[in-house]
Amino acid sequence: MNQVFQHIATVSFQHEFFPESGFSGFEITVSPESERRFLNLQFHIKRYNTGFYIFSSSPELAVNEISPIHFHINFKDSFFWNYTDLKSTMQRNHVLFLDNSIDEKSPYFMGINTTFTSSQFIFLNINDLKNVSKYVGAALQIKNSAGEIFPYPESLGYGSGFFEEGFFSTVSKSDFFPFYHINGNSFKTPDMILSFSPEILYHKTLNAKPLNYSLQFTAKKTFWKYILVDKVYENFQKLSVIDLTNTDVIFSKSEIQISPNIKATCFVSNQALSFCGEDNRRFQLVDQSNTTSKKSKIILKSLPLATAEMLHATENESEFDSSHIFI
Repeated sequence: MNQVFQHIATVSFQHEFFPESGFSGFEITVSPESERRFLNLQFHIKRYNTGFYIFSSSPELAVNEISPIHFHINFKDSFFWNYTDLKSTMQRNHVLFLDNSIDEKSPYFMGINTTFTSSQFIFLNINDLKNVSKYVGAALQIKNSAGEIFPYPESLGYGSGFFEEGFFSTVSKSDFFPFYHINGNSFKTPDMILSFSPEILYHKTLNAKPLNYSLQFTAKKTFWKYILVDKVYENFQKLSVIDLTNTDVIFSKSEIQISPNIKATCFVSNQALSFCGEDNRRFQLVDQSNTTSKKSKIILKSLPLATAEMLHATENESEFDSSHIFI
């Protein structure tokens, strides 16, 4: 007898860095601790190029199941963090996190049929429960995403392994410290975690279409700096960088310190330009020394475009980073 599967939800990923081919550079796994629950509920996932589907052969099994299913997302490209616009810089032991069962006022809440842009995502500290007191003192109680309150593990004399993986926060009037707890059985710390309450998935899909969760990553913008390091450019008096794609980008000439004793001429864009892996912009280096000719002499027909490897971060998070392109 063939099983009949009900389409519960669709999770899609988009990234401005891949405007045509779509963003497929991620891996999906069910967390080790929620995998058994996932199978018992007869849930199934099917990956497609830019996301995944959640199916169930027996949706009614999830009717009273509040314990979440955690999906671990890992990004394949090591430069993902360089070309993605995020609220803050990625740090060790931090993770992007969204949850469909958490308080709707929380920045980590994932509502249905809503697009979440990466500039909204907030990194969540990954911590073993025993380390929380280092940040907030002797926390007597902690709360999970379902609102259940527990005594702090150390006060009961048992370790953090008693608790399943998931979102927690301290319960205190003076301190609020959100964190994500992962036990030691996870092979690799994920880059992103999506947590779904099976009960919510069940009730939200009754007599309705599948739920849609759309995650939109925006591309980081930087000021592009073309830095002239080859001495051949000293032979030209009126160099400039021009835009061939009519995007109104103007480059102004200036100097940049590239080492304690060396300065170089550079051309800086008048606006921050986004990274793009499928870029059709074109810029040229030209010389206008010949005042008798209306045409400029082409020195470099097509300048290299900024890539994520060229990122030069600024210490001030409110300012745009720059891309140093040496020619």
